[in-house]
Amino acid sequence: MIRNIICAAILFLMLFISYLSYSSLPDMLAMRYTLDGVGYQYVTKNVATIFLPTTYLACILLTMLYVKLRPTKLNLDNSTFATKEAIIAMGVLMLGYHYANLTQYHEMAENMAGCQTKVCSIALFFIISSNFWGKIEPNYLFGCKLPWTLASTNNWRLTHRLIAKVSAVTGTLLLLTTLIYPSFYISLVAILLFVLIPSCYSYWLFRYRGI
Repeated sequence: MIRNIICAAILFLMLFISYLSYSSLPDMLAMRYTLDGVGYQYVTKNVATIFLPTTYLACILLTMLYVKLRPTKLNLDNSTFATKEAIIAMGVLMLGYHYANLTQYHEMAENMAGCQTKVCSIALFFIISSNFWGKIEPNYLFGCKLPWTLASTNNWRLTHRLIAKVSAVTGTLLLLTTLIYPSFYISLVAILLFVLIPSCYSYWLFRYRGI
């Protein structure tokens, strides 16, 4: 129940930010920026204020639909809480990006690498997601979906236990680093490590341990 309330609260906060910032927004707003701070993918402020809230709502609904219509071979019967925690982690990430897009676009235009809010939201995503990686069962929605990982329950469990640890360490270090020197370059390195370390470990289990 508490997880449902948190998901609803995140969606409400996104809509509330849209409401408060709408009147002060320029007619056109960049949704994405290069690392040099050059904005692109411009949309009207009407679209900018509803894009991420709508995307988050769609993520919630599509996840619920997947859980209901999931393949019987790869189910999430024992992963209900983990699935909701995944939605919360995605919500925190989108909330940070939504807030930055609507309230800090001047700062991002001047120095995208120094956009502390977005980097912090990435770090928080890693930290929050570390709570569910080790709990979630094999599925096609969340997690490491390499062929050998999905083919073996033991490989899946060992790989995702490592993902949980890597996620917690990466997120904590990224958050601490952001407080000192916020940089998207550092976050890109963190994302690469988050992807590569578990993927290599999963292959090692498959190739050399027969798991």
